[in-house]
Amino acid sequence: MVAEEIVVTLSGGAPWGFRLQGGAEHKKPLQVAKVRRRSKACRAGLREADELLSINDKLCGGLSHAQAMSLIDGGPGTLHIRVKRAPSGFQSVVLLTRSPRPN
Repeated sequence: MVAEEIVVTLSGGAPWGFRLQGGAEHKKPLQVAKVRRRSKACRAGLREADELLSINDKLCGGLSHAQAMSLIDGGPGTLHIRVKRAPSGFQSVVLLTRSPRPN
């Protein structure tokens, strides 16, 4: 399965309800580290581990964490974030049971 690109639109101004990690100074892509329950980010469909590709049409490649936060916090009352989302795969569940002990 291939990762998909999604545009998530948040409105109403900060606080948006998500935490970011990564950035050029860490040599890691900008990713959503945490989404608060019942937040604007949660209601808009942003998910943990989403990789940010653009913030209000500004490409994120090469942005530091601080630059990305400045775009997020300094923008208008609406935030458009293009993200790359890993495909949701099948999760395997293992059920462990114990055999009765012999007497």
